[in-house]
Amino acid sequence: MFAWSRETGGHAAFNAWDRTPYLTIVDEAPSSYPMWSHISRNYIIAEDFPSGGKIKSTPNSDWGIDFDDGSSFYDVAQNVLLYGNVKTHGGGSKRVHHNLIIHPDVPVDGHGCYTAQSSCVEDVFFFENVCELATDPLHPRPDQTGQHAAVLYDLNAHCGSSHFHGAEWLGLPQLRANRYSFPGSAGTAVGINCGNATLASVQAHGSEAGSSVSAPIGTAGLMAQARALLAGGAGQ
Repeated sequence: MFAWSRETGGHAAFNAWDRTPYLTIVDEAPSSYPMWSHISRNYIIAEDFPSGGKIKSTPNSDWGIDFDDGSSFYDVAQNVLLYGNVKTHGGGSKRVHHNLIIHPDVPVDGHGCYTAQSSCVEDVFFFENVCELATDPLHPRPDQTGQHAAVLYDLNAHCGSSHFHGAEWLGLPQLRANRYSFPGSAGTAVGINCGNATLASVQAHGSEAGSSVSAPIGTAGLMAQARALLAGGAGQ
């Protein structure tokens, strides 16, 4: 799945918005809450191509899946995403789990393994995903700066001091049991796009329980996991 949003100017291979409530029938009763939408067992490619010796995204393709502006009630599982991650922005009731995310940092305007924009989320989960970065976040490429810095993931609007409070990170999506891999041996000292935050500091505040960092899985391992996921297996 790729190039679905070129005419609309969306920001991913799949881009969702939420603007107008609809009255639907859920459990035999009228409701403004929709049934869950499921995105599963897809091979999703962020729209990238080589440009000047680098991988450069085509216009408006920063992510593999972009849940924008309050879109809610999505379950994303057992997908393979190449050169793009999943972004959640506003809304709630989104579950991203058991996906394989490969080299989302390769494009010049790429990102880390996950992007969470806006705070005050509810029922948003990112768990049991496998993500491999092509670059060591502690030794980024010269072009990886600012918004597109080489980081484990981008917590974006969650970075304000008002969110980093007490024993928990207020407004943070619920992250747990994810497996991250990349060149180098930074371990839990790997940076997150949130000031001086690291995976270890996030875990100290009650998030990312059971998550780990390891050396690269490698092409053969990634291919094996991708085949297993798309065939309906666990892939991990």
